[in-house]
Amino acid sequence: MILKLPTVDQMTDILDIKPIISVSLLWVWVGALALFLLLAYLVYRRVRHREKAPPKPVVVPRRYTPRELALKELDELEALKLVEKGQFRKYYFRLSEILRHFLQDEIRLPAVDATTEEIRPHLKTSKYLTEDEIRRVDRMLVDMDLVKFAKFVPSPEEIGKLRQELRGFIQTAPAKSFQAGAKEDIKRTGPPILPADLSPKEGMGRG
Repeated sequence: MILKLPTVDQMTDILDIKPIISVSLLWVWVGALALFLLLAYLVYRRVRHREKAPPKPVVVPRRYTPRELALKELDELEALKLVEKGQFRKYYFRLSEILRHFLQDEIRLPAVDATTEEIRPHLKTSKYLTEDEIRRVDRMLVDMDLVKFAKFVPSPEEIGKLRQELRGFIQTAPAKSFQAGAKEDIKRTGPPILPADLSPKEGMGRG
């Protein structure tokens, strides 16, 4: 069977080629420019907001005196409830640390890294403590050592008595021992040498 193809005049479904339509790029450039300006504005606002943001307040930690710090640490120790939990050695170790740091920072005795025997000669020659206070400190150190090293289990009455005696000693020990010791250091070594870029007024601050 031979197929008969239609003539050109009979091909009505063939459309003429449409002319080329020229598309303007103006609106593309306008859109790109608008997007760029929007991004630039957002960046500007963010930078401007940072510049205007108030500076964060500087939190200056409070400087406790040795006496205030020791009393604060005693309160924190009691809050741990170590005695109620039966952790006597841990409790007495902490009491001993508080006492030794107080002796060193307030009474100016080398006590933090010293044994009780090493502390005794300094206690006896301290000009900031009375004889009664020296005996009290020596007794407290011995009582603490018994629990720390001899595993002695104190009674509730003994714990309460030691706790009260330690707090009382810290509260009533010479009030100006630390300041007096600092003055003696200045007399002995002279005033601190300030950096060249600090005026005497600026150097007096403790920060």
